[in-house]
Amino acid sequence: MTPKSLTIEEKIKKLLSVTGRLSKILKQENEILNQPGMAEGLKELVEEKNTLSTDYEQRIKIVNDDEDLSLLDPGLRRRLTDALTTFGVLLDENTIKIRARMEATERLFLIISEAAKSHQNVSSGYVQTGAMRTHNRQAYIPAVSVSINQEL
Repeated sequence: MTPKSLTIEEKIKKLLSVTGRLSKILKQENEILNQPGMAEGLKELVEEKNTLSTDYEQRIKIVNDDEDLSLLDPGLRRRLTDALTTFGVLLDENTIKIRARMEATERLFLIISEAAKSHQNVSSGYVQTGAMRTHNRQAYIPAVSVSINQEL
């Protein structure tokens, strides 16, 4: 069956199915983002979320473009409204958690960067007279490499 030959009820049921799967993934992702440290399993969830999001966008457009939408059964309309409301709340929570995780990572890099800069200006070693070296010119010190293996 092509989407055009489906009834509005069938279209809504397919949209409800995709919305339910997306909501479940958002709940799992939010739980992972609540945990400190590495976000194990997040990459797979994000890939599935992206695939389902594309499907969701297509299905919502098909439903919105359907002329029979106004004839929808009130019970099914209420189920759809509830599902979309729950999905919206989970999506808002997910957005906040992702932004918080990204901001924390940025702050961590800023702290590390500032520490590396201040370390660069600290003089180390002694001159021939035994006094501490006080100028910024120093022997070669290898660069410090920092990375955070975390995908959002």
